[in-house]
Amino acid sequence: GRLFHFRGVYHSVEMGEEGFVNPNEPANWHMNKDIAGSGALHDLGTHVLDMARLLMGEPVSVSAASQTFIKERPVSEGSNEKCKVTVDDATVAAIKFANGALGTFEASWMTPGRKDYLGFEINGSQGSLRFNVENMNELEVYSTQDRRDLVGFKNVLTTAKMHPTMDRYWPYQGTAFGWEYSFINQTAHLVDSIINEKPIEPIGPTFYDGYRNCLIMDAILRSADKGTWETIP
Repeated sequence: GRLFHFRGVYHSVEMGEEGFVNPNEPANWHMNKDIAGSGALHDLGTHVLDMARLLMGEPVSVSAASQTFIKERPVSEGSNEKCKVTVDDATVAAIKFANGALGTFEASWMTPGRKDYLGFEINGSQGSLRFNVENMNELEVYSTQDRRDLVGFKNVLTTAKMHPTMDRYWPYQGTAFGWEYSFINQTAHLVDSIINEKPIEPIGPTFYDGYRNCLIMDAILRSADKGTWETIP
């Protein structure tokens, strides 16, 4: 049906149990704007934006805010010398899509309890979808066509052979599939596209996808800096 809303997040603590939430966690290249471009936005948010484009189409404008919660960190483990953090610890944004849908976006490595929480929720005229990578074998689905006495999200185990890419594995086992399988599927798709001269998109990324992603992130950075809505070229 018609798409109304997209909510996408990537929450993490990056390294270790406390990760970047710990003010004594040493600075690394992620914290240097000259090397990394930005912090949580470029490191985590790029994945959310790529997912948003695949599922929702092109964003056309953004209004964003960024924050650096820990402004100085040790230059190395156990050092008393500190350096400035020149990137964002978290960035949030409101997004308008070309199809009229609205979206929200969050990227943060200051979220205790989260390990690799890349997730989304989509709402449309005929239902909703909810997913997160920390629970990657399951997709939550709601359909407006469901019986009224059974209204609500249903938890779909996506490891049956009729689901995408699952015909390559043992079907109907009910066993968990991990992060590594996504790379196996990605590589298989790339090789198949090359050998059989099939288009890599939309499931596989292209250089154009990377280019669009950079334009969106640039607009988010401009918006966070100026406090205004920014049009995406």
